[in-house]
Amino acid sequence: MLVGMGAGTLGAVAALGAGMTPVLAKDSEARVEGSWQAVIHIEKPTANIATFPAMFGFAGGGVFSRVDGRDNAPSLGTWKHSEAGIVFQRIEYQFSMGALVRTVNVLSASKVDGDSMSGTFTGLVGGSFFRSGSFTATRVPAKGP
Repeated sequence: MLVGMGAGTLGAVAALGAGMTPVLAKDSEARVEGSWQAVIHIEKPTANIATFPAMFGFAGGGVFSRVDGRDNAPSLGTWKHSEAGIVFQRIEYQFSMGALVRTVNVLSASKVDGDSMSGTFTGLVGGSFFRSGSFTATRVPAKGP
């Protein structure tokens, strides 16, 4: 059920982002609201190197969502403009047979250049789960009749 809610949340964020006025803290900051198709590159630890797709959603007011392309794990979090670029933090929920397996706290920083985004991330759960790497993303354009 929650996996479906994650996909529904992403759809809602996409719908909201398509018609929103850009929310910028300063004139020089890039617009981030909307949906983004991403490619995640896990680079550390080397035993877990992987590349996979994901969807990002950024909504006004600082709401961030992500759906993991490997297992559709939903994530919710917050984002803001900072000196480091666009920074966002999320909690990822991973389930197995209907039970929560773990939550992953992920911190990311990125730069937006028009309809392209790139950045880095670090994820940690307790002392037993660590991942870091990079990502690139492309804005999903709003199309209609």
